[in-house]
Amino acid sequence: MKILVFVDVHGEIGRIKNIVEIARKEEVSALVCAGDLTFFGSNLDNLIERLDIGLPLILIPGNHELPNDIRDAARKFKFVRNLHNSVLELEGRIFIGLGGSKITPFSTPFELDDMEIDRQLRKFGRFAGKGKKAVLVVHEPPLNTMLDRIDGMHVGSKAIREFIGKHEPDFCICGHFHENAGKEEKLSRTTILNPGAEGKVIEL
Repeated sequence: MKILVFVDVHGEIGRIKNIVEIARKEEVSALVCAGDLTFFGSNLDNLIERLDIGLPLILIPGNHELPNDIRDAARKFKFVRNLHNSVLELEGRIFIGLGGSKITPFSTPFELDDMEIDRQLRKFGRFAGKGKKAVLVVHEPPLNTMLDRIDGMHVGSKAIREFIGKHEPDFCICGHFHENAGKEEKLSRTTILNPGAEGKVIEL
């Protein structure tokens, strides 16, 4: 199974067109967006409509979208799968999702402290682990990796790092820090990837 993962588009139509072109060329089975499809939630329906190419769009909110916005979009557009705070099985692969970011200085729409991230993730541990094809889709990167390093400091989520360490999903798709787009790292058996707005095709 091939999927096209992307994040942090922030409403840029050119990037949406690029994602669609890649998806068609690579003949992927699904699109997976790890949040911040919009800029402060604006124009969400229009952006989603542009991604309607006959494939499932698995979606979580970033810190720029509210969970209710993604929920409502999934009700309106049948090809959208709301993965926030839930689990989805597609072609025998398990997708686990949690949107939002840690608290920022910018008062963006959807922010959580790390204790809440931990509380939300705990219930999904049984869906990951050895022998299961599992993909964790989060907006915030795990702590102490190349993907959360900003200005010499690691600022990612300890809770997400601990979930990965304990349950070892095959992939962790994340974003949030645009400076780290395209970076990839291995934590034990888990590949952690920030695909950026340009997107990346991965095989599960």
